[in-house]
Amino acid sequence: MPDTLSSPIQAPDDARRTGPALASLDQGWVAALQQILAEPKCVRVHYQPIVDLQRGLVRGYEALARFPEAAGIGPRDWFVAAARLGYAGALEAQLLQAALVTRPLLVRDRFIAVNVSPQALSSREVQAVLAAERSLEQLVVELVDLDDGADQEHVAEVLAGLRGRGAMVAVDDAGTESRSLDRVAALRPHFVKVDGAVIAGIEHDEACAEIIRTLGAFAAKLDAWVVAEGIETPEQLDALVRLGVPLGQGFALGRPVAAMGELDREVARRMRRRTLSGVNTERLSGLKETALVVPVQAGPDAVTTAFAAEPHAEHAVVLAPDGRPVGVVDRPAHDRGTAPRAPLCLVGVMPVTDAARRAMARPLGTRFDPIAIVDQRGAYLGVVPIARIVAVLAT
Repeated sequence: MPDTLSSPIQAPDDARRTGPALASLDQGWVAALQQILAEPKCVRVHYQPIVDLQRGLVRGYEALARFPEAAGIGPRDWFVAAARLGYAGALEAQLLQAALVTRPLLVRDRFIAVNVSPQALSSREVQAVLAAERSLEQLVVELVDLDDGADQEHVAEVLAGLRGRGAMVAVDDAGTESRSLDRVAALRPHFVKVDGAVIAGIEHDEACAEIIRTLGAFAAKLDAWVVAEGIETPEQLDALVRLGVPLGQGFALGRPVAAMGELDREVARRMRRRTLSGVNTERLSGLKETALVVPVQAGPDAVTTAFAAEPHAEHAVVLAPDGRPVGVVDRPAHDRGTAPRAPLCLVGVMPVTDAARRAMARPLGTRFDPIAIVDQRGAYLGVVPIARIVAVLAT
């Protein structure tokens, strides 16, 4: 690499630098950015897991840029300089492209989130990268720096087009001010991310907990999930699990690394113990969850319509006119084209260990389908995902 990148470049600071000093600083940044853009391999991707806090499972990853050839310069410094000097679209497109290359490695029901500023979203470079993809499924466009001056209506229009191609949308660092929430609501995100500054006091500060509850209620109105960022301690993790926050990320769950990894087993066990505390884990009924309910007479397209109307629902159950479950399917299986299959129906009073044996005795193709919980007459009560049974047995 040229010497420009091996020597430290000071972070841009418009507030303290003016005139010749700022011009000289900008010249150094322009040269460095041009070299980075000429060598795509200089931008590498590290992945931080985004975890289901209620089940102890990895749901996705945030792709974070790393510039290993530029010692002493933080990733944010590069993007701040690029935005000020007109290179935002080119640099963010390079990160997006690097992340998309690894998307085929994702497990089917996971996603990869990539930071994109509103300013860069409409750029020729970012749009070219997105247009080259046949589908945008499993991609989350994570909007950062909502106050960068971009036309919010145009941003919403661009996002609508990306959703139509399968992408999801996240909004980073959501605040609680009315103006901030109005901007977020206009973008209709799938994920609302809570800044780590709020999470930092969550284990002992009731005000922080109230902010989480407020954002949770706000996200629910948008059919969005809250993602808690910056979880650094077991105590913060415990507090968020108690509050029912669905998703989180931070050093307590996994640091950014060069490969898409799994959650540490001990961390997963801790989360499951917290989630299941106070729940009757001996009987199957204690583990039941709600699911979309579709009448069998509604026709073959009804499940697709139901999943589309409820973007965060994970299971759909088809009921006969007498209330008996006659079909069950989870969202990933449905997305792969699997039709609802006849469920294993078990009464809620059955011990969890017996239910596990019954489930594992099924043919391999249906072994991991959710179990339908019924009463003594066979009427539907709820579903139990196999992952929840495994969580109980592993705790």
